[in-house]
Amino acid sequence: MLLASATGLIVLADEFPLLCVTSSQTSGANVAVGARLALAAGIVGLLPLVLVRLVAPGQALLMRFVLLAEVAALSIAVGFVARDSATFRQTEDCGFFDDTTTHSAGHVDYGYVLWGIAVAVLLVQAFRGLDEQRLRRLLIGAFAATVSVCVAVALAPVHVAAAKRTGVTDAATRPPKGILVCRAFDAPEVFGGPQCATDAAVDVGRAPIAPPDGLMCSTDLDGVKGQMIGIRVSYGKTLIKHANLRASDVDTSPYAYFDVNDVEYGTGRTASSTRLPAGRYRCRFLVDNQLVRERTVRVRRRPA
Repeated sequence: MLLASATGLIVLADEFPLLCVTSSQTSGANVAVGARLALAAGIVGLLPLVLVRLVAPGQALLMRFVLLAEVAALSIAVGFVARDSATFRQTEDCGFFDDTTTHSAGHVDYGYVLWGIAVAVLLVQAFRGLDEQRLRRLLIGAFAATVSVCVAVALAPVHVAAAKRTGVTDAATRPPKGILVCRAFDAPEVFGGPQCATDAAVDVGRAPIAPPDGLMCSTDLDGVKGQMIGIRVSYGKTLIKHANLRASDVDTSPYAYFDVNDVEYGTGRTASSTRLPAGRYRCRFLVDNQLVRERTVRVRRRPA
């Protein structure tokens, strides 16, 4: 059980490294679910195991039930990992003082081996003390049941949301001109930094919108390793925010958050509200000073 929990913790550490925040994830959400389940099952399973040993040391049936329940939990965990082929792909913002946007991918195939060892030990322990012929039959049956649970979970039509920030990859729901614009808030970096104000990244659409507290533009760029990525945000004809960053991987997902403070700083005007003033906002993304994505969003006036 400790081995199963430790493996789950290692898988989570591989997928979500320290000082990194996952901004978008194309695969691997099921891997995280399986790792968390294995971690929790191993820790929670220890309590009834100890209680059975202390309160009813001679109750082999109770001990067998606890061990088989742990086997079932690990089988489901492995099934979730298999749903994503033990692979994760995601975009991360890493760093303590300065963020670096990177696209990472990884494989956690070792989880199959380590959780498999844990399951094997648990099965042998569960049926210990039985005669050899009966033990052989029970182990074969339990192994077949374990594999069946793994396959059923891996192939079951269950959807686990993978995206946190951008996450709009389907052609039918792709945002206009390849740039997602959402109502957003500027959260501290320890909580992931700027985020869409809804649970999922919801694009504001093409029509003029009511004044939001803040907006965030984001896009996905491919084949840009080593190139300079430029971000420009304008209010009317005034540039209110800009940044340049060197892409450290083939794929990257640059984004820009802006609110009334950026408009106030960029234009020199005094803010009369905490919401973005009415007008036209334009987000542009450049690769080596060449414009590749551009989108305009209009904020309408607040009713009198």
